[in-house]
Amino acid sequence: MFDLLSDKLDADPTTSAGYIGITEVKHSIIEQLEHLLNARLRDVENAQLTVVDFGIPDYSAYSIGDRSQMHRLVRSIERAIASFEPRLQNVRAELISADPQSLEQALQIRLSAQLHVEPLTDDLRLYLVLSGKFGTVSIHEREPS
Repeated sequence: MFDLLSDKLDADPTTSAGYIGITEVKHSIIEQLEHLLNARLRDVENAQLTVVDFGIPDYSAYSIGDRSQMHRLVRSIERAIASFEPRLQNVRAELISADPQSLEQALQIRLSAQLHVEPLTDDLRLYLVLSGKFGTVSIHEREPS
């Protein structure tokens, strides 16, 4: 990861002093979350997560109308982020939209966390759109319409 950051520092004259701003950190977090949330793993609800457990359960068989399955999916997202993204603390995910009648069968989840990278701290709010049709997760900085 340091190699990736140092390449960006060398290529960008605005960061030649070695300073990475909050915007760059947020973009890095979004990129890493997209990798994490688009990786699938076996369902390990009660086990301690390890590197082998990178990702979230395959939710394609979940019923959007089943509250317990949706609750379990939201908790697994929180748990994955808390385990694999150390720059975020106090991670909270909340299901804000689930329409079982829509053609896309998409879920919308609001993610809030405290970004903490010394010396930077900030509140972070992101919106996740989980497509049941395509099985992908997209991340937005603004609430999707």
